[in-house]
Amino acid sequence: MRSKAPAKINLLLRVLRKRPDGYHDLASVMQQISIYDELEYTLQQEGITLHCTGTDLPTNEQNLIYRAAQTIFNHTGYRKGVEIVLDKYIPSAAGLGGGSSDAATTLMTLNDLCSLGLSKTELIKLGAKLGADVPFFIFGTSAFATGIGDKLQTLPDLPQINMVLINPTFPLST
Repeated sequence: MRSKAPAKINLLLRVLRKRPDGYHDLASVMQQISIYDELEYTLQQEGITLHCTGTDLPTNEQNLIYRAAQTIFNHTGYRKGVEIVLDKYIPSAAGLGGGSSDAATTLMTLNDLCSLGLSKTELIKLGAKLGADVPFFIFGTSAFATGIGDKLQTLPDLPQINMVLINPTFPLST
């Protein structure tokens, strides 16, 4: 099964305060954009195998895709495995949510592919354990985000516009 994992931009971002857990409270308007990574999922007898093309990302527990697969399998008791191939097009460490989107897409795709039967609400809760932006990608629509980005309110569809995103040649880890 092949899936697309879209990038996102923050059309508005206000950082309010640092929390004791290291996260920041924020207010943000988040919108998915038409840049995306592609992931291919193939069921296998056991284990999680991850391949990342065009990038030197880790392919073990340090990778959010791998952790998303582990999380949903552990949560549901699913005992078989999956091979995942990531074709990376979203620039890493650019604030576009690529890793979070890949994790969210993995949760949603494995839920369908393995017939796990989790609701969107359950997937959002699992996603929140992986990262602050993961729930937004499961939510799947323009949103006003508060908290650490995990409290989401639906916004009306925004008009389609063209924009230029400039990606520096150095990482900006968010």
